[in-house]
Amino acid sequence: MSAELSAATDTLNAAIRDSEQALAALNLGVTASVDLYPEETSEEVWMQYLRFGKDATGWRLLLESGYEFDSGSWSVSPLLNASKEVRLKAVEKFPALLDKLIETAEEHLELVKKRVAEATTFTKKIKGAK
Repeated sequence: MSAELSAATDTLNAAIRDSEQALAALNLGVTASVDLYPEETSEEVWMQYLRFGKDATGWRLLLESGYEFDSGSWSVSPLLNASKEVRLKAVEKFPALLDKLIETAEEHLELVKKRVAEATTFTKKIKGAK
């Protein structure tokens, strides 16, 4: 049983790595997060988010954890370093994370287009003032 569980966990880790690489290959260039446990509430809310974002090694699946109202309690670590239980929960959230990444990329695209238009208008005003 132990060897079988170990092999299954290795397979899980490989699947997470493959998902991470597939997300990075999309080249969206945006960060997005989804709440791993949105249904849980209490006075001192411990929160965990699955995030796809950039760290020192590149674009990765990350785990953000901390108390809701204590910014000093937050930490970020690679998802692959999380407990098996957290990794299993995170995989359930992969589709929601992809949706959030696409939504964020679309929002960024619209904002970039708007800012390009503003910069172009600004430049035309300067050139027209000569």
